[in-house]
Amino acid sequence: LGCPEGILPAWGAAQAAAALAFWVARKLGSKGGPLSGLVDFVMKKEGAEDPEGSAALEGALDKVDAESSFMGSSVKIFLLRLSPVVPYAVSNYLCGLGGVPFGPFVAGTA
Repeated sequence: LGCPEGILPAWGAAQAAAALAFWVARKLGSKGGPLSGLVDFVMKKEGAEDPEGSAALEGALDKVDAESSFMGSSVKIFLLRLSPVVPYAVSNYLCGLGGVPFGPFVAGTA
């Protein structure tokens, strides 16, 4: 399509992929979900290998919760997107598992 015509479809596909990964993590990996045992295993294993990093990541995701304002949560997600440390796809799953509200997630991803 070229640059001008391809920007909107590429952006829309990236948004859709992020939303899909978020909901897959939210539905399958949440407490009582089909993959909750696997999520618990990985969290324990990673926490044992790097306790400081694991605790810091969990603490950061806990700050972006339903009690935060919409704008504040959106900005935090946007800043997570700018981080060179956490890959884009991993952050989608982490936000889904971490209890981040869907609205601020979409706004911060856009």
